[in-house]
Amino acid sequence: MIIHRTIVLFCLLLFSIGGFAQDNFAVIEKIDSLILEGQNLFIRDPAKAQKQLLLAINESEKIHYIVGEIKGWGGMAKIQRHLNNKPKALEYLQTALKKSQIHALDELIALNLIAIGGIHQREGNYEMALQYYNEATPIADRLKNPVHSANILLSKGNNYVFQNLFSDGIPYYEKAIPIFESLFDTASLLRPVLNLGIAYYGIKEFVKSRSTIERALELALKINDQRNTCAAYISLADINIELKNFKQAIIELKSALHIAKDIDNMDLLKDCYERLSNSNSAILDFKEAYTYQSLYSKISLEIFNEVSNERLNRIEARFQTEKKEAKIENLTQENKMKDLHLSRNRGWIIALSSLIFVAISLIIIIALIVRRNQMKDQQDRVELEQKLLRSQMSPHFIFNSLVAIQSFVLNNESNEAGFFLGRFSRLMRLVLEHSRLEYVPLDKEIELLRCYLDLQSLRYSNSFGYSINTDGIVHAEHYSIPPMMAQPFIENSIEHGISELDFEGVIVVNFSLNGDTIVFTVQDNGVGISNAKKNKEHTSFATQITKERIALLNKNRKRLIQFKMEDLFDDLGNVSGTLTTFSIPFRTIS
Repeated sequence: MIIHRTIVLFCLLLFSIGGFAQDNFAVIEKIDSLILEGQNLFIRDPAKAQKQLLLAINESEKIHYIVGEIKGWGGMAKIQRHLNNKPKALEYLQTALKKSQIHALDELIALNLIAIGGIHQREGNYEMALQYYNEATPIADRLKNPVHSANILLSKGNNYVFQNLFSDGIPYYEKAIPIFESLFDTASLLRPVLNLGIAYYGIKEFVKSRSTIERALELALKINDQRNTCAAYISLADINIELKNFKQAIIELKSALHIAKDIDNMDLLKDCYERLSNSNSAILDFKEAYTYQSLYSKISLEIFNEVSNERLNRIEARFQTEKKEAKIENLTQENKMKDLHLSRNRGWIIALSSLIFVAISLIIIIALIVRRNQMKDQQDRVELEQKLLRSQMSPHFIFNSLVAIQSFVLNNESNEAGFFLGRFSRLMRLVLEHSRLEYVPLDKEIELLRCYLDLQSLRYSNSFGYSINTDGIVHAEHYSIPPMMAQPFIENSIEHGISELDFEGVIVVNFSLNGDTIVFTVQDNGVGISNAKKNKEHTSFATQITKERIALLNKNRKRLIQFKMEDLFDDLGNVSGTLTTFSIPFRTIS
């Protein structure tokens, strides 16, 4: 009888365990589905994706499904990377890594180490990135997982190439390629092959670079990877440009251009137009060079506006996502308080939970206000970048410069056309690069001003002279300042000061050191501020943008930027020009 009862109890236990496991499997399937859905949604709807992933994490915690928790935090990190919120992405990945390490899940430890290294690498923290890749390496070796090993080698190679340390990066690509070949995965193999070809180009091993990139081209064509096919054609063209084979470079660039148009990739189109303009200029076909330069100028402005708008959208999406995250956290805390209220003495728990709830609510509200102010500052900065670019590259200036260059082309004045086309191309590149940076090397800023003044001199038929002086500054490349401060005031000097004169105008730009600041001035011999009534609106626009920029740059800084404009007077008390002065704390470049 006792044996019979024991058997019955054992059978009941088996059935109950089986039922419990079946229920857990159903929940795990639901969690995995939520994670997959969240990862598929993170670009289209970050807020909804985050909601799905947080739900998956909570469900995983209830049944102690550790892999689900780790994958959920990894998905949350992917959302934050997309929203350009790198600190938050790192926080989530560190959470995933810690849980992986606690439970000795080597596969997930390796994946999270590689992902964390990737974020540091994109942020330019190359040493930190390398530390994480090195930490992942023995784990990948222990797992004998060729995919992890190959990806770590590829990441290390990229880490050095991004720093232009091409020789250091090449051995990693050479080790990664045989591993990728053994996996029979053409798409994965394409990346190290193309990057190796680019690295060979970086050390001027053009024969090796050509053969490697040609192999990458074959792989890209094989799997119909149009973007990398286009990139390979551009890389081959770069080699031919270096070797002065401009006609062959033009053939390859036109192949790349055709693909770039098909896939509507603006960055690749910009690269094609720029190289086609320079290559045609090199073979003295200035008509084609002018055409491609015009297209390059147009698409460069479109890209800048698109990037700025995308950045604004990401800022807004990030704010909305964090707002919802705070709301979810608030609700979670509220539920915890309710559970606590039900499980303990009603009197003092209600009082305590109310205090905690109020404190948490205040913290969340304060955090949201701080975050919103940060977002507003970032949005103001992006909008100011757009205003700044428009003030530097007004359609009126671009059109007049291109018309002036076109006149040289039509008159067969090849030397002049080539010179000014090169200056215009360089100016476009410098303006677009500088408008995205907070500080730039002083020598690059001076180069930009020279290009700009050369083109303005061309527009005004050399009716004014200019000079740029670096008083006592020996190594201008060792100092950096905010870009394009002086240009709007130089434009004012030209268009609203010296253009009114019946004698030759003069513009003098001077840079000098004063302790830990760089003082630079823009001086002209024009009609002065007080007499330029017709141009008051334009002048105030330049001044307004400058004041807005200085206010943003001076936030939370001890050393402040100073700025002033004033009329100059001759011995008789008559206005004899304008002087604009900036005093800017510089940064040193080692």
